[in-house]
Amino acid sequence: MQDLAFAYYYGQQSISSQLFASPLGIPLSRVVDLSNHLPEETRELILEVPGNKWRISHQLIAEEILIQTLASKGSDRRIWWQNLPEFAISFINFCRGPLPEPTSEGLELARRIFVYRDNTDLLGTEQGGERGGNPLFAQFISDLRLPESKLRVLEVLTNKFPDEPHFWAHLGRLYALELKQFDKAIIAIDR
Repeated sequence: MQDLAFAYYYGQQSISSQLFASPLGIPLSRVVDLSNHLPEETRELILEVPGNKWRISHQLIAEEILIQTLASKGSDRRIWWQNLPEFAISFINFCRGPLPEPTSEGLELARRIFVYRDNTDLLGTEQGGERGGNPLFAQFISDLRLPESKLRVLEVLTNKFPDEPHFWAHLGRLYALELKQFDKAIIAIDR
């Protein structure tokens, strides 16, 4: 449920059942029916969409799932975001999957959550930054409150998807614009 909530809350994306094969211990060659692996009470919170894909039924439900599952036991639920970087790293591994090459769905899911900034990246425009009204980073990266958390997530993303230039560009953007580590920014952008 966390993966579905994260994908919908930050990327407005559904996830195909097949991406859950490895986490559920199902051989990759078998078709996965996600509904067989969810308790009845959770099925009320999700929707099946065409293509054997699933998503959380509403943005507010996705947010509440993240809050309830990421808040530390016994702590104030308002600080759920503290566990967000670790979960994001787990989600990057989920998107990467166990195959030698990432699946197109896993790669696109990672792009939508960790890189795309509204529709500007979808249209291929990189103009303006914060001053031009466009955010510098994806909503998820902007929601991470500590620069070290942003850096850790983007470093894991580039390590798991080393052949994805857009990920390296955003790592370089973080190094330059927030961390002021220009030598590292140039290395990441050159990569």
